[in-house]
Amino acid sequence: MINRTYRYLSLLLFGFNMVHGQTAVTGIVKDGSNGAPLSYVNIGILNKGEGTVSGKDGRFSIPLNEQHNGDTIRISYIGYQSQDYLVSDFRKHIVQQPEVILMPKSIQLPEIAISNKKRKLHILGNETSASGSNAGFTSKDLGTEMGLRLKIKRPTYLKTFHAIIQENNYGALKFRLNIYDIKNGKPGNIILNENIVIETSPRQTGPLVVDLTPYNLTYDDDVIVTLEWIEGVGDGRLFFSAKFLGSALLARETSQAVWERVNIVGIGFWIDAES
Repeated sequence: MINRTYRYLSLLLFGFNMVHGQTAVTGIVKDGSNGAPLSYVNIGILNKGEGTVSGKDGRFSIPLNEQHNGDTIRISYIGYQSQDYLVSDFRKHIVQQPEVILMPKSIQLPEIAISNKKRKLHILGNETSASGSNAGFTSKDLGTEMGLRLKIKRPTYLKTFHAIIQENNYGALKFRLNIYDIKNGKPGNIILNENIVIETSPRQTGPLVVDLTPYNLTYDDDVIVTLEWIEGVGDGRLFFSAKFLGSALLARETSQAVWERVNIVGIGFWIDAES
């Protein structure tokens, strides 16, 4: 997590290409209602470390070995019905037609009423600006993700997301802020009805602040909030402020991979909220 060596997933052209002995399956994800490319779609083998995210133009490349043929690959996107394939079937599908079509779906989020009584401002998560401890993503593959649990006891309105970038020698980056319900202490399903994409300037450090009020996010039970790296990966250094003994860090290497929990350190993400 800290000072680890990571691997980089190269984006390739359509078709099949060899990447370090693996077959790279490439294609494009489109909206089934209008044929438009879908940006930043999650594509990965369930519970494995092979995964990626489609580019802004909807194109993707994912290395798949024959040993994965019996595994399931999932293509998922907020607001759309997921598609699952056996890897062997997916490879055949891409050869015949290098397109994956996702159909829109309606998402009914529960309506949560907040009392008209005067609401209190408070902070959820790990507020910190400490320079002595930091943490970063567990890989440099597109779709790598990390976050923490927010403890919510009553209907709570999420206003502003905060993080502190301690070190960054990348160019412009893009992240997606995800919010999940909780299953067995780890992220379950995303409970958003639209993407929240965050862009940074080249080599940006210091506060990373995101206004959440346009999304009207109100929850009455614990949730998990994460940042997912969706554009700009490569060789470099990117670290956020962290907090020892805070809310535990939850992370996964790439899209659809297994979530891991690190209790020693908590990533310095926090949210201004009202309840």
